[in-house]
Amino acid sequence: MILLAALFLSLSGCNPKSSGGSGTSHLSLIPGDAIFVVGVEFKKIVDKGGLNKPDDFKFFSLFRSEFNEKQQKAFDEFVKDPKSAGLDLDVFYVYARKTELESDVNVTCVIKLHDESKFVATIKDLGAPEPEDKGEYKLILDNGTFAWNKDYLILVAGDGVETLDFASLLTANQETSISANEGFKAFQSNTYDLGIWADYGVLIDLYSTMMGLDKMDVFELAKGTYVYGYLNFENGEINGKGTMGPKEKVDEVLAKYPIIKKDFDETLYQGFPEQSFLAMKMSLNVKEYLNFIKTALSECNADDSYNPYSELFSAFEDPSVQKIVNALGGDILFSLYGFVEGMFPIPTTSIAFTVNGEQGFQDLLASLPANMWSKTGEHYTLVMGGGVPMSVLFAYKDSKVYVSDDIEGIKKFLDKGFDKNIASGSLGAQLKKDLMLFYLNLDLDSYPDHIKLLLQNTIGGRAYKQFTSYMNIYKELSYGVTNNYEAECSLKLKNTTVNALKQILKNIDENTSSLY
Repeated sequence: MILLAALFLSLSGCNPKSSGGSGTSHLSLIPGDAIFVVGVEFKKIVDKGGLNKPDDFKFFSLFRSEFNEKQQKAFDEFVKDPKSAGLDLDVFYVYARKTELESDVNVTCVIKLHDESKFVATIKDLGAPEPEDKGEYKLILDNGTFAWNKDYLILVAGDGVETLDFASLLTANQETSISANEGFKAFQSNTYDLGIWADYGVLIDLYSTMMGLDKMDVFELAKGTYVYGYLNFENGEINGKGTMGPKEKVDEVLAKYPIIKKDFDETLYQGFPEQSFLAMKMSLNVKEYLNFIKTALSECNADDSYNPYSELFSAFEDPSVQKIVNALGGDILFSLYGFVEGMFPIPTTSIAFTVNGEQGFQDLLASLPANMWSKTGEHYTLVMGGGVPMSVLFAYKDSKVYVSDDIEGIKKFLDKGFDKNIASGSLGAQLKKDLMLFYLNLDLDSYPDHIKLLLQNTIGGRAYKQFTSYMNIYKELSYGVTNNYEAECSLKLKNTTVNALKQILKNIDENTSSLY
């Protein structure tokens, strides 16, 4: 185990200036039937994260103290220059592959060797057992499986690894490797610090086999599709992007189940103030989405006379439920934009959604028990709950329904809206670009003082201080679906002059040093 740990930490501590090589030749070791592949660009990551200076991190000192004198020397040389230990750590890959058992997988890490003799000497100094000489390769089985030849090192985890053909796994073959996969080529054409590619169809097939759902049509449609995503660590932010393809296959699925809308009603923005602590936007074809769910669930246990979702199907077919479904327009916007001060501050929230005209609203209204709502002027009050009833306000205007606990928000909705609404602020560009959006304000300094005081009193002074120490570097988090094929995420920090990864790692290291 010490060998595994040392190898991992040496990757983190490698000096990017000492790395070299093509960085991609070991892709030819990844078999074409890999379920997923993770690409890690260590040369960039260690530089951006400041890990090329391990003495700046208390954790490295703690780890090093667990070694004896000889191991410490080997480890120090390892961290200073991975090539001195025989490793080329510009980039490495991790992949998973199905075993002969349908529900099992093996996970393999592929690393390029710079000098086999130096690598053998290093792991010996670190306390590794004597390797088995298999002729074409060397092998160590010690709470983990290491195999290598003069060019490559692989680390394999999973059941039955002793029976694997390591000679084959260590033989590069461009034609049969993942490099020949068109979807993987699309993934590799992007620039990333950390990336993952997956054969979505195979993953779904694996999952459906494990769950006994292999007869489901919606899973069959996933065959032939892939997904990939990546993260890039920049100054002040971490950006990510995910893609599903190929486009023609995704289009085929969406043609059968057209659940995503593209024509969001932007007049919904007018009923929300500019500031938001938490916001969500969604645009769905409600009827098509429920048909998709119904189809998927109806195929569960297709070979069995019993279906656990039969009662839910009956509910879907109920005329009153159908009337509600037909009433909904599918555009929804939610925002938490304030707090009512008090002993227990109450969030000020509003949600607006579209309906199919006046008749759609009346159908929704008719679905509510008559004794639960009342009308006052142009707005309505809905009373819910038992012993301690809770009331919310709602109003209808121009095929839109606005629900809120804020009377001022109701008035603005019924009038011309806020002069500076949610779309005119920092969220505006994302709201207009993304089909779906989730946003969370992480900047504690922007929250009202009474909210911070409530947190302090609730979790305790010391815990609150530690919590704020962890959180005080962050600004906001967002995730958005931009089109039928792509999604983006972003974590922004307050300091925009220092790399986000370095800030996060230093923050964690400093705030956990008391635990060492």
